[in-house]
Amino acid sequence: MAETDQARPLSPRSNEEKALETMEDMSIKNPNIASFKFDNSTTSVYYRGILVADAQIPSGLAKARKTLHLNVPVVIMANRLASSPDLLKDVLEGKMIMNTYSILSGIAKIWFIKKDVVVDMNCTMTINISDRAIQDINCQHKVIL
Repeated sequence: MAETDQARPLSPRSNEEKALETMEDMSIKNPNIASFKFDNSTTSVYYRGILVADAQIPSGLAKARKTLHLNVPVVIMANRLASSPDLLKDVLEGKMIMNTYSILSGIAKIWFIKKDVVVDMNCTMTINISDRAIQDINCQHKVIL
């Protein structure tokens, strides 16, 4: 359901965590016949099992059989990323494997019928450093009614 497209330039944040903030283009694809109105949420980004970033997803409406495009602020915790012993090796190889975890809670609506829905999503992707591109994205999701 959520796909990240392309990164924007990083800007430093002023706090002890040594964080950088960027805006990401994110898409929420709704292939269903029901619209999905969802609440604010967070996507967590992991590098080799270490939480390295959080993305704040604003509430919104994914219309039936449409794709909703969002600009999402992402806070990258640079010191956590740098603490990985494999970072240098992966950067030199030009590829990093990242995992994301998201939960979207909301209401699915078809005509006058409303149903509480939770979408649980895990994605694995390869970031090609030299191309600044996301490759081989594979997402698994579970819908809880």
